[in-house]
Amino acid sequence: MKIKSMRKQIQMIVFSALATILMFIAIPIIPLAPFLTVDISDVSLLLLAQMTKRRYALVGSILSALLYWSIQAFSLPVLIGLVGHLVFTWTYICSYPKIKSLWKQIILQFIVSVLANIFFLLPAYEMLLHFELPYSLCIYLFCALLPYLIVKTALVHWIVHECQKLPFVSKKERIG
Repeated sequence: MKIKSMRKQIQMIVFSALATILMFIAIPIIPLAPFLTVDISDVSLLLLAQMTKRRYALVGSILSALLYWSIQAFSLPVLIGLVGHLVFTWTYICSYPKIKSLWKQIILQFIVSVLANIFFLLPAYEMLLHFELPYSLCIYLFCALLPYLIVKTALVHWIVHECQKLPFVSKKERIG
């Protein structure tokens, strides 16, 4: 029993480290908002959720975020962005056992991410960092945030779906 638990903990550490490395490969996709970048670090954590229990993936996402934040010199803007990253990842991991439909998962993740951006992340950037959008909230929402979340959600779900075909991913616990 201890060997199996240790194996899961080692998997959690390895996949968390991989997620941290993948966070550095961030691609801005919306010219209107270059601060909205897509990275595929979520993929390793979602695969971890499939291979072990959800709690290992949740703890792994926290480890990955803390490691990335420490590498970035405990920067406040990075911390706010990591909160958004954790909301995105946790919504996916926590919704899996209850919602089997891929489209329902995507819609839930999309709605939670939009609400987190509007009601927490953007106000946090404005209050703590005195960040102001050079355009209205409506333009930001419809021309930057919504297209960004559509691309990011679709890309992450597609990569996870393709990675499920790999032999080391358990066939019993498919996400998405």
